[in-house]
Amino acid sequence: MKDFIFLMLALCYLYSRTKLSFLVNLIHMTIRHSDITMIKFIQWLSMRPDIIDKNLYEVFSTYKDRYPAHSFEYTKKKIEEVYNKNIYEIFDYFEQTPIASASIAQVYKAKIIGKPDYVAVKVKHPHIDKNMQDYRGLIMAVINMIDRFFHIKINIDLDEFYKSIIAQTDLYIEGCNAEIFKQIYKNSNIVIPEVIDKHTDMLIYSFEKSVKFDDYCKTVPLKTQKEKAKEFIATVYAPIFLNNRFHADIHDANWGINSEGRIVIYDYGYIRDISSTLILNVLKTV
Repeated sequence: MKDFIFLMLALCYLYSRTKLSFLVNLIHMTIRHSDITMIKFIQWLSMRPDIIDKNLYEVFSTYKDRYPAHSFEYTKKKIEEVYNKNIYEIFDYFEQTPIASASIAQVYKAKIIGKPDYVAVKVKHPHIDKNMQDYRGLIMAVINMIDRFFHIKINIDLDEFYKSIIAQTDLYIEGCNAEIFKQIYKNSNIVIPEVIDKHTDMLIYSFEKSVKFDDYCKTVPLKTQKEKAKEFIATVYAPIFLNNRFHADIHDANWGINSEGRIVIYDYGYIRDISSTLILNVLKTV
């Protein structure tokens, strides 16, 4: 509960436009000590610049792909629990500093013994599965307060919101989703990391290096930027019409461009299916 109290204080400071530097520090402190539900709610808001204040949007946006990392000791313990052997009996190289840390898990660069290529090892944060439902009423309270005091309507289906969180906390499900999309794009120019091993609390992918689209655009002419943007849009929406499913968590941290100019798509924790009837209805309106 204290997380949401802190957040509401931050909102009040923000909308009164006073002590902005204090506000930013307060929001960062609150988010760093928050439950997964709170983090996901913040991330959802960060994708809605149309309904929140510009300053708040800028603060929330930093949490799309940045989250405090858990310790290497915890990662080592979790991997050893999964495989029932010492981590260095599995990997002959394992970077102890994660290359990325998001709200559900963090990712390490490693090499499996006897294999020449790097892999990405994704390990779920501790305590992710606990107390998610406790925040349901608090989220509604925040939504109602924003509506009442700031006259901003936030429309969110909480049942769907929680369903998406639960799906994302099981890395085995993410691995299964990635394998499905690997098949969907097998004859395309899109790179989907290969699943090497999957478990509820950890996942091993092939290591696919890329740069964010904004950084890629700094190195290529405008014409190439536009072509790549069109290719990406087609990539995201093609599975909807061909396979009735799509990647429902696309943002700038979940895709990039590799050194060959190919689009790489990551993070398959949240995949949505869509009915053929709805697709037909959409097409009729186009």
